[in-house]
Amino acid sequence: MLSKAFGVLRAAVTPRVLPEAITLVTANARLSFAGLLAAAVAAPVGAGLNLLIGADWLLRLAPLVFALGVVLVLRLPAHVDDPDAARPPSTTGTAVRRRRRTLLKVGPVVAEAMQANAVLRAFSGFLIIYLAFVLRQERFDPVPHTVALGLLAACAAAGGLAGTALGAWMKARAPQVILYSTLGFATTVAVVSAVLFGLWAALAVAFAGAAGQTLGKLSLDAVVQREIGEEVRSSTFAVSETLHQLVWVAGGLLGLALSLVADGRVALLLVAAALAVALTVLLIRRSRAHRRSG
Repeated sequence: MLSKAFGVLRAAVTPRVLPEAITLVTANARLSFAGLLAAAVAAPVGAGLNLLIGADWLLRLAPLVFALGVVLVLRLPAHVDDPDAARPPSTTGTAVRRRRRTLLKVGPVVAEAMQANAVLRAFSGFLIIYLAFVLRQERFDPVPHTVALGLLAACAAAGGLAGTALGAWMKARAPQVILYSTLGFATTVAVVSAVLFGLWAALAVAFAGAAGQTLGKLSLDAVVQREIGEEVRSSTFAVSETLHQLVWVAGGLLGLALSLVADGRVALLLVAAALAVALTVLLIRRSRAHRRSG
């Protein structure tokens, strides 16, 4: 629960402390890379400490790590909690009125990007929960369950890193194209993995899901930065991230339910069909919008 709340708060804080020299896409790509790097370092350290001092002392050390995080949060500038404090007094009232008025409607371009990103988030949540249960229930000899779960975590991390690297390289120059391409890629991988379901297919779709979630987030950042004014950008990110955290949980709940009643082939085919429907609906809406504007 606190992890999801942290994701929402980080999305809201980032635009308020963003240096002028870099874009939101670059900043969030660096944040994603830092998170993956920290996890890659902390996981083996935690495993080693667990062997040396035991799980009970490992849990006693955890509050110290969080306390360090509290110290770092307290060092953030004051306008993180009061963004209007950084603006001249003459513009503060206007900014508040504009924020209340424009936050209710982000516009069709941002809404489209949020919907596509929500689909990718739900897909990622589904895969993490579903594959974790399936890899514990089914045997993929000669690979033990624990090794299979470790490979799943490694592939998901590698997918996130690949998505971050691709996003940084492309710099989200055409974010909507990237979003639709990512959705199409995720759908294709899900279909192929369903047909060839096994350990390696599960690892491949986990990689694709993590990469898709990261690319979707970076593309959404680019759209919001381009379409949303600075005075409501932070609030827009908070609303967007709240929605995406909720759909991630919904996808995870679906994964949990399907892990009880469906094997890997059936479950991935159902998800691939849902992805294809979502992609088709978004493309049809986009085509209609272009015809109306033309």
